[in-house]
Formats: sequence, structure tokens, C-alpha cells
Amino acid sequence: DWNDALLADSRRKLDRLYGALRDLDLDTAQNAAPPAAVLAALCDDLNTPRALAELFNVARQVNASSTAEERRALGAALKAGAGLLGIAQQAPESWFAGQVDAAALSETEIEAQIAARAEARRARDFAAADRIRDELAARGVTIEDSVAGTRWRRVG
Repeated sequence: DWNDALLADSRRKLDRLYGALRDLDLDTAQNAAPPAAVLAALCDDLNTPRALAELFNVARQVNASSTAEERRALGAALKAGAGLLGIAQQAPESWFAGQVDAAALSETEIEAQIAARAEARRARDFAAADRIRDELAARGVTIEDSVAGTRWRRVG
């Protein structure tokens, strides 16, 4: 049964896979082998629910990895396994930029708001920074702050 809740749930699941692949340089990992557990699931009467569960296990391993080399190797395997199902094959940043409708903020507008928020934070004007974050959230853009900097993605 297809419905809007299923569509939103599928998007969240793809967000998790793309989130694990984010910030990984996988250009040199073109020939990575898919995880054996994913292959085993697909060879078992094309058990796609189990194959997807195995992909999420690999995504958790990517997120828990302690070294960049391990993250890259696991990420390459994750992308190869996802490729067998025809998912998670575009660049993570493109995925998180999302499909844009006419009323949505452009990437340039979002980046300008994030820059204004960063400036407000540097000036210790946290009320302004919070207001910008809330305005972006109201327009369907989530901001993620990390040690590497601020990233954004469209939601919904």
C-alpha cells in the first residue's frame, strides 16, 4: 500500500544511508565489492527487506568507524551494496539539496542564510542565529552543526 507516510519513511531511510556516505571521498572506490550479507540476502529469493537491513547495519558501522580509512572502505561497500538495489547512487550533497519546488529557497539563498547565521554566532548574537535556524526550519531546511562546520538538508 502506497501512502504519504510510507513516502516520508522511505525518504528518512535514504537520508540515513546518504548521511553515512556524506563527507567520504568515494571517487577512488569505484570497484568496491558489496557486503557479503547483502549479496546473501539478494541470493535468498531476492530478500530485499533483509538486504536493506544489512545496508543499514553497514551504515551504522560507517558512522561508528574510528578511522577515515575504515569509514571510506565501509562507505564504498555500502554504496556498492546499495547500487545492487538501485539506491543511494547520487552524491550525498545532491540528495540533501533535494528536489526544489518553485516556493522553496534556492541553494544560494540557503547558503546566504547560513552565512548570516555564522556571522551572528561569531558576534555572539545567539537570538539572531536561533531565529535564522528557525526560519530555515519553517521553510523545510534543517541545519546540522558539527566540528567540520555547518551543513544543511531539505526535509519533507
